[in-house]
Amino acid sequence: MKTVPPIVLIPGMQCTEQMFTPLISALRHTLPEASVHVRPIIHDDLGSAAAASLEGVRKPAILVGHSLGGTIAMATARMFPDRVAGLALLCANPHGPRPDQIEYWQKMQSDVAAGNSDEVVNRTVSQLLLGEQTKAPGEDFSDWRTACRAMAGETGNENFLAQLKIQLARIDECPALSQFRGPVIAIAAENDSLVKVEDAKASAGAAPDGQFEILPGASHMMPLTSPGSLAAALTEWILYRFMTKNSKETQRVLL
Repeated sequence: MKTVPPIVLIPGMQCTEQMFTPLISALRHTLPEASVHVRPIIHDDLGSAAAASLEGVRKPAILVGHSLGGTIAMATARMFPDRVAGLALLCANPHGPRPDQIEYWQKMQSDVAAGNSDEVVNRTVSQLLLGEQTKAPGEDFSDWRTACRAMAGETGNENFLAQLKIQLARIDECPALSQFRGPVIAIAAENDSLVKVEDAKASAGAAPDGQFEILPGASHMMPLTSPGSLAAALTEWILYRFMTKNSKETQRVLL
């Protein structure tokens, strides 16, 4: 009898376990038998972060990486392909950094070093992370902003600088994705202010068994703000790719 592979959730930059709390709650209903692990980024190089994502996980795992966590997930599949069953990349860019991104992250490094980390957090949260997120009745933007600020505070300057170092050292993961034999799903947020839809889509396009979806109305922080819709998309993909009898023979989803 088939069982769901272990699921490893990797939060993005300045995000903690709290990022995935709503998603984990939703997955408990849709995939109650799944073993779920969260691995925040605490290292300053891809190799160490990739190895840490698999600590304590004995079976090949499904890596669910959000934003920079997606970068770590892709690097893990490149470095440890036999230990990765599949990739779910959420608002993740597989390309190496652009010159404007390098300039932006170096400015962040300078601001944090100068003691202006609060300014960096306020600017990022208010302008980029939540974007034009569509709200359901009863939802409050202030709650999401408070959560984002709390995660940034818990991450701390040392880990934030480590994460920025990884951002600056990113490489183009598309060539390695083209060699990855497991299924890949790239999920973009319709209203993402940080990762363009076409960049997120590139991951699925590079993988032999790639699938692409757009989460309507979602922002960059969709694991936090759109957990129900995201859990439904992930569950459908996991059940189809890993639990059906002929999952290995399924045809690639055309993009």
